[in-house]
Amino acid sequence: MRGIIKNLLTAPGIDCIECENGAQAIQKFRELQPDWVLMDVIMPGMNGFETSRNIIAEFPDAHIVIVTDYDDKEFRSTAEQIGAKGYILKEELIKLRDICSVSNL
Repeated sequence: MRGIIKNLLTAPGIDCIECENGAQAIQKFRELQPDWVLMDVIMPGMNGFETSRNIIAEFPDAHIVIVTDYDDKEFRSTAEQIGAKGYILKEELIKLRDICSVSNL
């Protein structure tokens, strides 16, 4: 799935960095401070919500979009509470263009 998302977003001027787990995502965010983070909910180690909380606690202006298979009210509510900028189902990836407001995605 990461490969599909990366292919969708690949365009001139857009760098996509993949992380395998939450700890790696936090480390990469600290190093690179990207414009946007696409975060899955289910990951090895800490889940996407916990990872997002940690990133937003350290970088309050971080733009994180939860990308998941789970169309769940509690998950959506949690994403909103932690400050995620969006919640997208993997089957609706095309909506990333609207959320990220980047015309060349």
